[in-house]
Amino acid sequence: MRIAVLFLLALWVASLAACTSATPTPLISPASPSATPDPLPATATLAAIPAASATATAAPPTDTPIPPPTATLPPRRVRLHIPEELKGRSLELQKLFRDHPEFSFLVELVGDSAQVARDCQEGRADLGLVLGPAVGQGLVGYPYHEVPVAAVVSFTKQLEQVSLEQLRAVYASDAGARAALGITETLAWQAAAPALVQPGAEAASEAIASPDVLLARVRADRRLVALLPYAQVKPEARALRIDGLHPGDAGYPLVAQEQVIAGADPRMQQLAQALSAALRPALPAAPAEIDLAMVGDMMLARDMGDMLRQHGPDYAYGAVRRLLSEADITLGNLECVISERGEPEPKAYVFRAPLTATLSLRDAGFDVLNLANNHILDYGVEAMGDTFDQLRGAGIAHIGAGMTEAEAHAPVHLEVNGLRLAFLGYANYPTETSTGFPAGAFVAVGDRPGIAWGETERIRREVA
Repeated sequence: MRIAVLFLLALWVASLAACTSATPTPLISPASPSATPDPLPATATLAAIPAASATATAAPPTDTPIPPPTATLPPRRVRLHIPEELKGRSLELQKLFRDHPEFSFLVELVGDSAQVARDCQEGRADLGLVLGPAVGQGLVGYPYHEVPVAAVVSFTKQLEQVSLEQLRAVYASDAGARAALGITETLAWQAAAPALVQPGAEAASEAIASPDVLLARVRADRRLVALLPYAQVKPEARALRIDGLHPGDAGYPLVAQEQVIAGADPRMQQLAQALSAALRPALPAAPAEIDLAMVGDMMLARDMGDMLRQHGPDYAYGAVRRLLSEADITLGNLECVISERGEPEPKAYVFRAPLTATLSLRDAGFDVLNLANNHILDYGVEAMGDTFDQLRGAGIAHIGAGMTEAEAHAPVHLEVNGLRLAFLGYANYPTETSTGFPAGAFVAVGDRPGIAWGETERIRREVA
């Protein structure tokens, strides 16, 4: 019994010694202010630690922790197709692309608006620019610019205006309407263009051509009428007034839309809408329109000179003064000198008008007179100089003649309604048959006074 008690006592002492030599694991209440949280498991990361309690341990406390790198997605590629007729818009678009760095734009020029629409429908393009009355099935369009479309005929055709109803009947193949206007065939620059005139109408493939080809065909055949953008009409064709309205007038009925188109992708539709909205203010305003009045040869000498002396300066242009003076700019070709001096050249015809002619020209509203002709030196350099002085004093500019070659070839610049125009004058004529007076006698060369001689290549250079 005593041995057993001693054995138990020895075990207790050994146990007590072991406890005093090891690190104890205290039992701590959750509410104790001195509690220390359990250490993080080996797989824990900084992202698992609340920001307020995170402490950097690998660097001194004064160092700034370096954040982990953030992955960025590459820009999404966007295929944008533009027709040849709108290739000028690519410049405006380039300025807008930088506002959308999340996209990488791949711009491709294709044939026409119909091709752009097909590319968007068939997945070859994400976005497109088109011009026309419709965008294509399954596509959404966002207009940004209106383009007047002209119905043009040959400039030599005796037809200046039609009603919209007449034009609709013509494009609907109404035989009576076509016969009344002398039209046998209708043309268009794109298949959908006739829909501007007659809803639902479409041009046959053989009636579709580029604007340049259409103009050539119209010039050669007065029985044709063609639809094309008004900005592409050239002097060989006449743009018809429709219901009394010119293509540049407000309310003109034939208007096509330039649009940004997209398919069913909502992201592309949003981008198309954003590009459309940005393009509107980026495009230049509609060009200013001015009225030009232009007349041909004016000879105010001989009998007309006598009438001016007798009846006064209003005699020559009184009946047409309003028509001439109401134009923004009025031009003419003056086939005489205005002077009381000089000796006539040995020619068959020489013309010298009295000083009263200056008032006639001024009161008629002339702004620019061409002097490049075979009469400005009829009475020598002295009379030509008087003519320059007379016109200058009346506020009338002149072109085509000067005291030096450089002056004769110098342009006159005028600005009207914000539109700046340049005028040049040239002459080219043969040697006078009856007298043998040489063609080149009046040509300005170097410091020699005279006229600007019209040579094709030089005209091209100076106009450019």
